[in-house]
Amino acid sequence: MNFDDVYDNIGHLGTYQQCVVTLIFVSTIFSVEAISMVFVGAEMAHWCRVPALANYSHELQRLVAVPWSNLDDPSTYHQCEMYGLMYERYSQEEILNWNRSKMILETTVTVSCTQWTYDQSVFVSTIVSRFNLVCGSEYLNQLISTIYMFGVLVGVTSSGAVSDKIGRRVALFVYMVVRLVGYAVAFPASHYAMLAVGRFVIGTGTAGVFLTTYVLAAELVGPRVRTAVGVSLQIAFSIGFSLTALLSYTVRDEIKYQMASMGGPAVIT
Repeated sequence: MNFDDVYDNIGHLGTYQQCVVTLIFVSTIFSVEAISMVFVGAEMAHWCRVPALANYSHELQRLVAVPWSNLDDPSTYHQCEMYGLMYERYSQEEILNWNRSKMILETTVTVSCTQWTYDQSVFVSTIVSRFNLVCGSEYLNQLISTIYMFGVLVGVTSSGAVSDKIGRRVALFVYMVVRLVGYAVAFPASHYAMLAVGRFVIGTGTAGVFLTTYVLAAELVGPRVRTAVGVSLQIAFSIGFSLTALLSYTVRDEIKYQMASMGGPAVIT
């Protein structure tokens, strides 16, 4: 008698097995964390912030303070430079009736931005606006995804040994807690380094949860339904991708988005 013969006596997919597989299925839906960076780290149009012009419309701010990035297309503005003028010296009437051809001379210098205003027509905020990952710092946005994948590497390589040592169910709970800790660190992060650590931990927890649950599901059910259960977990991924897109469409603030993303794993844990 081999191991799989036991299922002929205890059942290939009994009530208990169905309950556990259902929980694993739901857990897998929330294991698509990697795609969230498409929304959390989305680029936002931006231009130099001029405190003296803060009370004027964005369109007027750009007209008055920001040089064109393409002289042949006046609708395109530079994202990292502004005119080095003392706007406090101009009256409200002069600002409102600003004549760019007269006020901006060939000798007018441009300076690099130190603060930015972001276009919130698509996203209210992303990590780009939270940490000003623009104008030479764009690589830090892509680096977050790399750091996350390093976390996935740790989760993938450690989950087998951990689950063999302490058991599948205990290991699953451990990795779920790890993932929640990562969320708790990442979404309120006030510094880039704190966000990077949080994303690394999330990657470790997410990879550990998926691999542990996949093996647990395969070992829990009988050979007659094992293939179907394995395929169903891949379907859960597709559902997760769809829900992630729907969530990002309805929640445009990246902090609120991450809090909402954390809700599912928190309930399951």
